[in-house]
Amino acid sequence: MTPEDVHAALARPDAPPPADLQPAEAIATSISASYFHLRRGMALIAFALPVALWLGGGPGRLQGSTSAYYHHADGRMRDVLVGALWALGAFLYFYEGYSRREDLALGGVGLAAVLVAVAPMGWPTGAPATLTGRLHAAAAIGFFLLIA
Repeated sequence: MTPEDVHAALARPDAPPPADLQPAEAIATSISASYFHLRRGMALIAFALPVALWLGGGPGRLQGSTSAYYHHADGRMRDVLVGALWALGAFLYFYEGYSRREDLALGGVGLAAVLVAVAPMGWPTGAPATLTGRLHAAAAIGFFLLIA
């Protein structure tokens, strides 16, 4: 099998590997397909989360931040928000980057996402700052800085 055949197989991760793949090539194709699906899943969660929170949050105005949906509408979307942040945090933490620096950034982003989930923001807006609210804000800022 030529390198072009391997690239063609990787370009179509949903297709079964060609029958003439050697075991090492089949494994590489499977690993690449897994990473492709993992990236696709993370993107789907990231793009669907704000829409799901807005639609599931019930009537009312659009909230000022994604984190506000934790408290909005009697916390109805709390589980969706926390679950999505834990899933994204775990995926990002365990995702392998192309360099040591990228691995460290991805690990930091993953941990920050989980911290955002476990430390709710202060509520209502303008209430005195609490330790969890400050931790939430620091983790959210760290998340966005590292993901950039």
